[in-house]
Amino acid sequence: MNKEKGVNYSALWTWARSSPGRVFFLLRIGWRLWRASHRRSKQQRRIGGSIPSVVAISPTMRCNYDCTGCYSRDRRIEDELSTDELDALFREAEELGVLSIVVTGGEPLLRDDMLDLMARHCCLFFVPITNGSLITYSPRMWG
Repeated sequence: MNKEKGVNYSALWTWARSSPGRVFFLLRIGWRLWRASHRRSKQQRRIGGSIPSVVAISPTMRCNYDCTGCYSRDRRIEDELSTDELDALFREAEELGVLSIVVTGGEPLLRDDMLDLMARHCCLFFVPITNGSLITYSPRMWG
């Protein structure tokens, strides 16, 4: 285990070797990370400032639950960004070299366009924070 970075490369390599698809998956992620990091460094030099590697957004404050104590419970839901505005935000994040977008809310999967937007911007790593109630099992999805 590499103590400096806290990564167990032996376990990762054992996991990856068990399936050729996993090796390509790791290579693809590594390539995307390197490319975004390179782009971010270049843009930071260009503007003479700092660009975050992670951006958090709340594309909606709507939720399919009404949990006591939830921070999104009493927020206004009328001021959501449009699909075009979110698309432009993600495109700009890609151009600047942002590595990942944390998508929170409310329940972000209540937006019909959210998964399509995530798929369209495949250079970004999306981390959706969801209650999971809108996720359904699909055998095709898990192979």
